[in-house]
Amino acid sequence: MRVRIRLEAITGKSTERVALLNSGAESPEPSIVLSTEIAEELKLNELKAETTYSEEATTYVEVKLYKKAIKVHYWIMEKS
Repeated sequence: MRVRIRLEAITGKSTERVALLNSGAESPEPSIVLSTEIAEELKLNELKAETTYSEEATTYVEVKLYKKAIKVHYWIMEKS
């Protein structure tokens, strides 16, 4: 399901995007995955992050975890 979301970072920056919910990924706690470009737009790179790695197909990808750094507001998009 696609929804419109507003991301508000603790840095004071915000952005609105269209997102896909329940893409099949699982995690022990709620999480949102952002592209590097969106993270930079929200100035998350100025915050302390935990670095980990995720297995994607046949390679490992570095992942930055910013805990409690974003509030997400969403609304369901009407089908056209």
